[in-house]
Amino acid sequence: MTEDNKKEEKAIIRIRDASFVYSSKDSTPVFSSLNLELYQHENAFLFGGSGSGKTSIVKAIMGLLHLSKGSYEAFNRDMRDPSAGTLLAVRKKIGFLPENGILISQTSVLGNLAFPLRFVAQLSKGRSEEIAMAVLEEHNLLDIKDCLPFELSINIIKTVGLLRALIFKPVLLILDDPFEGLDIEGFRFFQKIFAKMRQEKEITLFFLTRKPIFVPGLFQKYYELSPDGDLMSVDSQRIEHHRLEFTMISGEKIL
Repeated sequence: MTEDNKKEEKAIIRIRDASFVYSSKDSTPVFSSLNLELYQHENAFLFGGSGSGKTSIVKAIMGLLHLSKGSYEAFNRDMRDPSAGTLLAVRKKIGFLPENGILISQTSVLGNLAFPLRFVAQLSKGRSEEIAMAVLEEHNLLDIKDCLPFELSINIIKTVGLLRALIFKPVLLILDDPFEGLDIEGFRFFQKIFAKMRQEKEITLFFLTRKPIFVPGLFQKYYELSPDGDLMSVDSQRIEHHRLEFTMISGEKIL
């Protein structure tokens, strides 16, 4: 995306020279000077090893980390000291799939899908379950609607988690190591969702991974986190170099 085109698009996330701490009792910053901009219709890929700070960036975007300096705006709202109303308004625009899928343990698949509709979008229980049933039917998953998470494979947990993240049609979709633990069927399902996103161009994707998984044609922006937590803008060739290096060292075949 050129600079002129960026001016026409909306910066949905803008973090500048920011330092984050987990709580007022802990003065050690997670990042000392974080700069990140996510633009509408510009899918972004972030590669960083374990412990490099990917999850902390997600927490910062979700308003779960305290900003001790710098600035952070999400959807044109100041997030330096957000009110409960501001947090709710921002989170209504963000779908999130954690690394392990993380479903509510004592709630059925149907209940997990209905949860964000009821408590984020604030729809009625009946309407929330009606939408959730339609999503399950669309993806041929009605046979697991009453299953609890412990009865499901990690593959199905992440599939349901992705559908839950998308169910209220977010502006921004954040995926944390989404391919980890997937078999070929799960991978194909994610690819189908990505193909639909590319076609409709309604949702912006922020994809974070600790393995240099490269998905051709999906991303317009690439970032890398150094072991010291520095965030760098890189090109796709650098990610491809990491992918080849990882394959040679580990012997694990990845995309």
